[in-house]
Amino acid sequence: MVPRRRLLLSLATLFTAGCTGQQSTASDPTAAPRTTLASTDTPSSALDCATTTTVDPPRAVDTGDVSPPSYPPFPDSLDATSAGSFVSGYETAYVLNSLVIDSPDATYVDVAVSDSPPVTETERGYVVDLDYSYAVEAETAADYPPRHVAYLVREGVVARAELDPNDPADPFPLAAATVFRCES
Repeated sequence: MVPRRRLLLSLATLFTAGCTGQQSTASDPTAAPRTTLASTDTPSSALDCATTTTVDPPRAVDTGDVSPPSYPPFPDSLDATSAGSFVSGYETAYVLNSLVIDSPDATYVDVAVSDSPPVTETERGYVVDLDYSYAVEAETAADYPPRHVAYLVREGVVARAELDPNDPADPFPLAAATVFRCES
């Protein structure tokens, strides 16, 4: 049944990416805490690492049934292709680690993330627009609707913002973002 569930999850993601979704809520295990930004920060302002508080991404412990993945290393050379690949791997690790932490009795967790998401180069860095969906099996199985997130990635910066399905990723909504890495 697990291979069938993975196939259905993958197909559902392909057919619904960008079309449906649900805004993350406080009870959502993949919802990130918001970052403290300077009071002058707005969605269009620059990210000032001197005044930004970063948050460590979730890191789960191997439960035996589910082994959470490690986060990928930051690319040696950053361009649109490497930014998209990095964010796909980072979001996969982020969601799976979050699910393992939130569902310690899970015997199966899966996430479907695009391998080549749309990437826009902006003056603040690369904005990566990403849809994903996930499933968890513990005592019962549950599939969740697709989610929509955006990342801002540039040398020394990794920021993630949860979006409504129809919200644009550019300009990147910095005021609503969680900043995981910010080095000047």
